[in-house]
Amino acid sequence: MDCQYVGLIAGRYDDEGLYKQFLTYYPFTNVEDVKNFHALNDWELIVEYKNGGRDLFDLSDHSIRGLPKIDAPLSDEQHRKEFPGRLLFWMKARHINQQEFADRLGISQPMINKYITGRAYPGYVRLKRMAEILNITVDDLYLNI
Repeated sequence: MDCQYVGLIAGRYDDEGLYKQFLTYYPFTNVEDVKNFHALNDWELIVEYKNGGRDLFDLSDHSIRGLPKIDAPLSDEQHRKEFPGRLLFWMKARHINQQEFADRLGISQPMINKYITGRAYPGYVRLKRMAEILNITVDDLYLNI
């Protein structure tokens, strides 16, 4: 990856602002236990704790969910469990309905529904095309954080 590109990505989102929002909604968080935090985008924040645990805070619905510890990457099963929600999230964020998404991918709308409900999972080529249509990275869909 181009070092100049990495420099543009760093600091792209308001880490501090999202962290303040996180603390507003979860005031019982012991800030001394927080090791690091960084924004994935304008509404999602990863909070890393000193014990290795991680939480994903979603400002859009003020939810929080635990992620595997840093030394424990997501398994294929965990990726498959997370994918439907990630896909639906990005489709809503981009204001793309199932039919429009299916048309742009060149597949049927029922197939998109299977992806959203977790009854099917796309291969890498289709996953890459989905990311292109949504103007995100494959990692954004695959939750490879």
